[in-house]
Amino acid sequence: METDAALHKDDPVVTKTTNFNRKFTTAERKAFMPFILHASDVSNPTGNMSDFLIQSYRVLQEFQDQYYEEKYLADIANGIAQPAPFLKYSDYAGFLGGQVYFINSMVLPLWEKMAQIDPKLTYLFERAKENSVKLGEAKRDMVQAMLI
Repeated sequence: METDAALHKDDPVVTKTTNFNRKFTTAERKAFMPFILHASDVSNPTGNMSDFLIQSYRVLQEFQDQYYEEKYLADIANGIAQPAPFLKYSDYAGFLGGQVYFINSMVLPLWEKMAQIDPKLTYLFERAKENSVKLGEAKRDMVQAMLI
């Protein structure tokens, strides 16, 4: 399957090799959904900055909700464990830093390999890199402004 979410985000499925014009079984949908979600996670940073931030905020909200839900797990409620700290929203500077970390440690290595396989995808790797730099600069500027 060849897809490019950045160019074809309005198409439900863009493919050259597979026919998806059929109904999927419940088992197939359950099997594919995690892959689709993770593909979306690593594709978002390759888009324009405003769309990327909107999607990142949505993921952040899901993480925040999960953090508060974890408080009701037995081990956490009994003081044996703590909710995963990376799920909790701290502040905007922390959000920016988290996105830079995610792009640099997870997204860029994947897109670099994909661009090596298909050089037409190099622009997506470059855009993710640019977005990481912009977010890092925004965080740096925010922190500097707080120190003044």
